[in-house]
Parts: sequence; structure tokens; C-alpha cells
Amino acid sequence: MVCTALCPACGMRYVSESPEDRRSHRRHHNKQTLRFPARPLKTDRIVWQEGNERITAVNFRSHRAQKARANLVSSVANRDTHFDFPAYVPSDCPDNSDIHMFLLYQGTFIIGLVVLGKLPQRWECTWQEYREHEFRDIANPPTEWAVNFAWVARSKRRMGFARRLIAEAARYFTITPARLGWTTPLTEPEGEALARAVCPEGIHIADIP
Repeated sequence: MVCTALCPACGMRYVSESPEDRRSHRRHHNKQTLRFPARPLKTDRIVWQEGNERITAVNFRSHRAQKARANLVSSVANRDTHFDFPAYVPSDCPDNSDIHMFLLYQGTFIIGLVVLGKLPQRWECTWQEYREHEFRDIANPPTEWAVNFAWVARSKRRMGFARRLIAEAARYFTITPARLGWTTPLTEPEGEALARAVCPEGIHIADIP
């Protein structure tokens, strides 16, 4: 009788006595919950680097290999967060949102990403107002960069990587993190905690197109 094991983290069922099954599970598990293997490419556009960690930017002008990687990592992040819709990824042509994805590497693995786009900032609120669902309209809503999606591999959370991604993305656009808008609802507790850390006084809420 063959006994199978079910991994509670990645959801894969495999035969624990089989070396081939264990290797398959390890590869699947890493992609689903831990990190995404990705060797350096000549087309990488590095915007920040320190030690073995680096952040690259991907947009519609990027090489097709970069956009293909962005799509793959986005799908992994989407499955991990159980979002009903995929994270926006850079398209093949410019649009009003000008989607940019920033990928965080540790060695030869991608461990996080953040997606930003240009969106109208229609509301603002303090954190108390956010909790009470009391949003104030912004007159003549400005179109600013906004955080659409953020993800860090499960084994790398609570280490400041998401804040690093957002800080470097804001620096890339020569703005302060406090000027960024946020699409809502924020996931709890991670999404709200991240937004609070970046914008402790309150947030500007961006309108999803």
C-alpha cells in the first residue's frame, strides 16, 4: 500500500517514500510558499542592491523575458494570497496606469514583489477613519503612483522586505512613500500593517480603474 502525504503549506499530495516525489514536492513547495527560483538576466534593470539582495523594475518597455518572469511570479503570489483577481502586470504597450512591478531577489531567488500604477487618489482618511469606513473626498483628485499589490514569500515575512520594496519603488519615482496611494480593501493583518508602517498618519485611497 502506497501512503501519501499532504503538505499543509502548499497543498501538494506526494509519496513521502519516493525520492522523485519528494524532489517534486520541494520544487512545488518553494514556488508556492517560500521563494521563486530566478537566475540573473542581462536584461535585469537593477534599482537597488545590497549584498546578495537586489530589486529590479519591470514595465511595458522591459524585455519580454522580464515580463514573462513578472507574470510567473505574479501568479505564484496570487495563489499564495488567494486573491480573486490576479495582480496587475506590465503590459506590452503603454497605458494610463503605466504599471510597474518591482521584484526583490535574495541570491538567485525572488522573495517578494510590489506592483504600482498611476491612479486617481479620490479619498483620504486617518487610520481611525479607515476603521470606521469614513473616507473624505479629495477635491480635484490627483493621479499619483499607488500600491496595487504587495507580496513577500511566507518564510521571509516580518523582516522588513515589503517596506524595503515600497521605499525603493518610491525612490525610483523620486517621491516619498507617504505620497503613495493605496488600493483597498487592505488585507488584514499584513496589508494594513504595511500601509500603517509606511503611512502612520493615514492614507490616500486610490481608485481602481
